[in-house]
Amino acid sequence: MTEVTKDKRYKSAPIPKNLDSLLNEKQKATIEELENMGWSLWFVRRPKFQPVIPVLHDTKHDAIALIDEDGIVLEESIIQVRSS
Repeated sequence: MTEVTKDKRYKSAPIPKNLDSLLNEKQKATIEELENMGWSLWFVRRPKFQPVIPVLHDTKHDAIALIDEDGIVLEESIIQVRSS
């Protein structure tokens, strides 16, 4: 028997309107730099009691990168993305 779980993101935007208040200056600077190289902000992970994690996507190379609190790009991170 499969257990049905409620989607925790229900009615939660992938990129919140208050993004500037969620990210620190290092993360914002890194995102801006990557956007100039063709990356785009895909969504923001907001785990409870942990720092937010911006997730960027490069469609040209089908690559995903996470930005940590120090603004460091974590391209090798394993991330599970649900398909739509």
